Order: sequence, then C-alpha cells, then structure tokens
Amino acid sequence: MKRILAYLILLLALTAFAGAQEDEKPASEEKQPNIVLLWINFAILAAGLGYLVSKNVPPLLRARSEEIQTGIRESALLKAEADARLKEIERRLSGIASDIEKLRVELITEMDAEGRRLRAETERMVTRVHHQAEQEIQFMVKTGRLELKTFSAQLAIDLASQRIQARMNGEVQQRMVDAFIGDLQKDGHRGMSPQ
Repeated sequence: MKRILAYLILLLALTAFAGAQEDEKPASEEKQPNIVLLWINFAILAAGLGYLVSKNVPPLLRARSEEIQTGIRESALLKAEADARLKEIERRLSGIASDIEKLRVELITEMDAEGRRLRAETERMVTRVHHQAEQEIQFMVKTGRLELKTFSAQLAIDLASQRIQARMNGEVQQRMVDAFIGDLQKDGHRGMSPQ
C-alpha cells in the first residue's frame, strides 16, 4: 500500500513538473498545449498506472482467488461432514425403529410369560384354597359328628336317667341298696379268706 502511494505521489509530481514548465513560457507566445508533452505525460501516467496495476493487482487477485478456493474447500469439507452426520443420524433412526420393534416383541413376550406365570400362580392358589376349604369342611363334619354323638349320648343318658327315675320307687331302691351291700359283703369275704 505504501508503494502505491509513493508511485502516485511520483506521478503527480511529474505531472505538476510538466505543467509548471509550460507555465514558464513567455506570455507573448500563444499558449498552445504541447501535444507531444501531453502524450508523453499520458504515456508516463499510463505506464506508471499499468506498472502499479500489473505489480499489485495480480497478487491481490491471487490472494482473493486463494481465499475463495479455501472457502470452497472448507465448504466442501463442512458439506461432507454434514452428509456424514446426516447418514449417521439416518442410520441411528433406522436402528431406533428396529430397536423399538425389538423392544415391542420382547415386551409382548414378557407380558405373555408374566400372564402364564400369574395364571399358574392363581391356579395354585385356587387349588390350595380349595384344598384348605375341603380340610376345613372335613374338620367341621368330624366336629359336627362328634358334637352330634356327644349330644346323642347325653340325650340317651338323660333319657335313660329319666326312665330309671320314673321306674324307681322306694321298694326298688331298697332292693338295689341291699343287692349292693350283698355284693360288697361277698367281695369282702373273698378278700379275707385264705387262699
């Protein structure tokens, strides 16, 4: 940039110098622009500008072209990375769909197994409850029979007692007492007699 400014200043100085020389001509002469000097001035100016442009513009264009090429390469790399990420995401999504289907199948299988286990457990519980109920019924039947026998025996005893009391009078009682005493005496004599 400093070189360009230096060249421009040099060109302006040359142009000013050429213009100053024309002003030094005597006033009596008619001022006619010197065409040769103008063409020389133009040629110098054009050559300086051409030199400056040819010296500075190609590197600027090359640098800009390199920046554009670098940007294109970086964009291509970013696009490739984005495509790779997209493919990975699509692969994962397709994997997720198969994983979901696999989980659904496993869940159905587990639910079926759990249903069978619960049915078997329920059947075992029903069988156990049924068995316990049968045992309790049998126990209650035995207890009922025992209570019925006890009640029947008590009823028979009560009935026999009532019949005995109904038949019992003073004379029968006296005979029973006499028979009892007689039995005792017989047993007593047997126990005392030598063997």
